[in-house]
Amino acid sequence: MSDIGGVLIHQRRRVVEIVDVFARYGFTQLASVFGAATGDEPSRIPFHRAGLRIAGLADPELVAMTTGERLRAALAELGTTWVKLGQMLSLRADLVGADIAEALKGLQSTVPADAPGLASATVETELGHPVAVVFASFSDEPLASGSVAQVHAATLHDGTEVVVKVLHHDADRKVKGDIELMKVLSRSVESLDPGLARYNPVAIVDEFSDLMSGAVDFTDELASLQQIGANLAVEPDIVVPHAYPELSTSRVLTMTRIYGGPVDTREHLEASGWTVERFVQRTSDVFLAMIFRDGMFHADPHPGNFLIPDAGHLAILDFGDVGYLTPSRRLDFQALLLAISERDASDFTHALMAVTRASVEVDEDVVQGDVEEWMQRWLGGGVSEQDLGPALENLLILIRADHLTFPSDLLMPLRVLLRLQGLGLQLGSTVPLDDMLRPYLTQMLADRYKPAALLKQARRTLRSWERLLGPLPDELAGLAVRLRREGAQVDVKVHDPDEVIDKLIDGLLASASIVGASQLLSRRTPPTVQDFSVPGVAVGVLAAYTWRRLQVRRDSHKPLRNRVVGFISRRF
Repeated sequence: MSDIGGVLIHQRRRVVEIVDVFARYGFTQLASVFGAATGDEPSRIPFHRAGLRIAGLADPELVAMTTGERLRAALAELGTTWVKLGQMLSLRADLVGADIAEALKGLQSTVPADAPGLASATVETELGHPVAVVFASFSDEPLASGSVAQVHAATLHDGTEVVVKVLHHDADRKVKGDIELMKVLSRSVESLDPGLARYNPVAIVDEFSDLMSGAVDFTDELASLQQIGANLAVEPDIVVPHAYPELSTSRVLTMTRIYGGPVDTREHLEASGWTVERFVQRTSDVFLAMIFRDGMFHADPHPGNFLIPDAGHLAILDFGDVGYLTPSRRLDFQALLLAISERDASDFTHALMAVTRASVEVDEDVVQGDVEEWMQRWLGGGVSEQDLGPALENLLILIRADHLTFPSDLLMPLRVLLRLQGLGLQLGSTVPLDDMLRPYLTQMLADRYKPAALLKQARRTLRSWERLLGPLPDELAGLAVRLRREGAQVDVKVHDPDEVIDKLIDGLLASASIVGASQLLSRRTPPTVQDFSVPGVAVGVLAAYTWRRLQVRRDSHKPLRNRVVGFISRRF
């Protein structure tokens, strides 16, 4: 029995439940594909409930819903894992389209708390001692309950107030089972239905699997909390909860409790001694520092994740959603932001083609034309009072239409910036996003052309050339030895009266050389002169010279009669 078959048989009841839900909400094609994956005929699966028929969508309320609204309702009914999937897809208009992404934003991640006693039982099992031994007090009534965990107030024996984040009972097992099932179903969808396959269901589920694995394992959140806390220690006004590793496991996370005022309205901010402009500027500075300085950043800056302890401090909470940027990816992100800031469609297109790893079939001129239209429409009037969320959604749609896929690791920091800007607009801020970014953009340009940075780039380039040319002497020596032993004569006889092979070889050599030169030039591979890649120009010249030399050599080997005929045909 295949692995897929085993999973489907083991979780057959859940599969039928999923098919039933999708069918009731009118997704007959999706339900039929899932039914085919289980080996059932559609007629054998319960495709109706509560008076709704698949063929006609008889329920008038469902008939009135859009596709996105029906999908949102179906995912909400399927539970935590599917709600989280919908929330992720709400950020990927490039994958599901703008209408569906907008509808999925309405999914709520709050779920009812566990039955009394279950959370304390989990704490005791995980920490290996009764709750009364570990804590001086532990409230069995949660402060809040989210999609995968709930939070309880507690006190340590030294009097320190803490909060204890406890995974919902059996949540990790349920999520693991649903993820396993999602992977199987996504592979079935991709193989059985070409129309649905173009949405890359396997890639979506793989990305989602990584997200959920961290969500139900507090070990990752503990490490993120400690690392970001250490990184922000240089910011004396920023407060991050202190973690207690000895009182934390994969299902329990203990940290200091922070009190403070909310930041959801201007009135609440001002009551805590802050102005909206100061709050927006400070949060922007801190998050940009995390992105560009540290490469590890809090990825969910919504109002509920901030508190104002007093007029001089800002607290950041909840480190379950964290993003990472390697040094090279930071450079990619900087290139995109600089191009947007300068409204340079050409630079933005070059950066976009590089980060999306566009195939040779993608026409860069077409992409640049689309980018120019996008910038003119969405960025032409400035961004001081404009919500850039729709601009990003439109950009993702453009990218999707041009058969490109924006990488998730770069989409995350872009989302963070837009959420910060959206939070400012919600609070009535007048600080433009350009003003938030300008100090960092200016510093980026300065850092890029510092002698130390140029020297580092030159060293990197030299190492690349060293890797290319280093083995060359040994290879040439080996070739010389083989030539002395075996001779250099090569005798090739090809009967090709129409010169098809010659033309094919010329075309292949020329194409390979031109593609190589184009890659070097488009990526502006250093060193550069007036923004032109020196290696790219050199390869281009070498390609043209080689191609011309091959043509001349082949012309010299043609029979005299063919050369005369060719000369006459070119002249007359």
